[in-house]
Amino acid sequence: MPQCQFCGKNDMLPYKCSYCEKTFCGQHRLPENHECTAVGAGKKVVKKKNPEGEKKKSSTFTYNNEDDFID
Repeated sequence: MPQCQFCGKNDMLPYKCSYCEKTFCGQHRLPENHECTAVGAGKKVVKKKNPEGEKKKSSTFTYNNEDDFID
């Protein structure tokens, strides 16, 4: 079972800090609650939401059939 790296508590739902990448319980999940030293150093881990090579889908819809319009 994962253990909080601040208080040592075993936790069923651990949280990983995106700054220091350590594991914490719900009470110490926020950087200010576990005295995170990586916050001021600008070491935040940036995860890509859209991997390179994968194109975004267009959300533009066009309709060109004028016969379907009601006058």
